[in-house]
Amino acid sequence: MPVMVRWRAGTVAALRREWTGAMELDVTLADGTSMRALAYPELVGRPEPGDRCCSTPARC
Repeated sequence: MPVMVRWRAGTVAALRREWTGAMELDVTLADGTSMRALAYPELVGRPEPGDRCCSTPARC
C-alpha cells in the first residue's frame, strides 16, 4: 500500500527538543488537536510559539 502524505496547517504551541539541524515542536491544529512536528531551521527558519506552520504527518 502506498504511503500518503497529508498536509495540515497549525500553530506552533511550544518548542520541545532541539539538536543539530532539527527542532521538535508541539503544534495545535485548526480543530484543536495537537501533534508533534519536526522543523529544519536551515530550510524554514527558526519557528517560535505562535507561528503558523504546515506539517506532513505520514499515513499508511
